[in-house]
Parts: sequence; C-alpha cells; structure tokens
Amino acid sequence: MFVDSYVVTAVALGVASRLSGETVSTRRLAGAATERWLAVLAVAMLVQIVIDTTGPLSGFGPLPDHPALLFLTAPVTWLVWGMLSLALPIAALSSERALVAVMLGITRAVTLSLRGPNLLRLCLVAFVTIVPFMLQEIALSLMRGHVARLIFWSSVPLDALTVGAIAALQTAFAIDFARRAADQRSA
Repeated sequence: MFVDSYVVTAVALGVASRLSGETVSTRRLAGAATERWLAVLAVAMLVQIVIDTTGPLSGFGPLPDHPALLFLTAPVTWLVWGMLSLALPIAALSSERALVAVMLGITRAVTLSLRGPNLLRLCLVAFVTIVPFMLQEIALSLMRGHVARLIFWSSVPLDALTVGAIAALQTAFAIDFARRAADQRSA
C-alpha cells in the first residue's frame, strides 16, 4: 500500500501536468509526489477499509449464503469502489494540507461521481477498478494447489502491472469530473 500510494501520487501529478500542457522534470515530480504521498496513503487506507468491509457484497471471494443477492449488491459495491478510487488522485492533486486533502479527496470523489452526467463515466471507472480483483480471482482459482505462496503470486504481480495504468485513468476521469462540475456551475 505504501508503494502503491506513491505510484498513484506520482502518476496523478504527471497526468495532471500533461493535461495542463506543462512539462515537469522527473526530480520535481518525485519531490511533489513525496510531499503529497502521505495524504494519498491515508486515503488509500480508508478506501481499503471500505473494500475489506464491503468485499463479501462484491461477488469476489467466497459466495454468501444467498448468492442471488449478489446481483443487487455487487454492482452497487463496484460503483462505490470506483467512486472511492477517485479520491486517491483527487487527494494527490489537492493543494490543501494532508488531513484536509484526505477529507476533501473523499467528499469530492463522492460528490463529483454522483452528478448525473458523470454516472455513466463512473460505471467505466468502476469496471476498470475491479479488473485487478477479477484477475486475482481467476489467478487464485487457476493456481490453487499448484503454487506456494498463492496469495502473493495471485496479487502482487497483477498489482505491479496495473496500479500505474489504472491510476492514470482514474486521474483523467477525476479531472474530467471536476471540469464538468465547474462548467455546470459557470453555465
């Protein structure tokens, strides 16, 4: 989680600078990521608590006693996960102090995601956010009984391959959601 948070922070800052047309040196980007890393780590921990708490409702892992309920709970859970995943790049891009950035990152992610024009986009973000969970479930089922340290091998390589790309997409969507909200307020 510590490394992932730093990667998300660096990617978010890099994507934001690219979208603004600014060229930032690697040293400056690394310094800015180090400054914002703690806020993103705090958001990541809160989001992980939500994921761990709502995991049984997601359809990943062991099935509940009434599996048909997953047709209702899984899509809603995935949308919540997608919504909260936007809080990480929002916190990374915030100019506020770390504690304020944590709270504003979460509240802005929720309020921006629930705006009408963003709901379909939120579905796309949610799908991309759950892809690593789906791949991990597939890897777990294929490797069960054949590989030592199963949890490590089914999650860490996938995480290493996907965290940066997903962070870039989440950042682009978070910025788009914020721009759309600003356009609606000015109209």
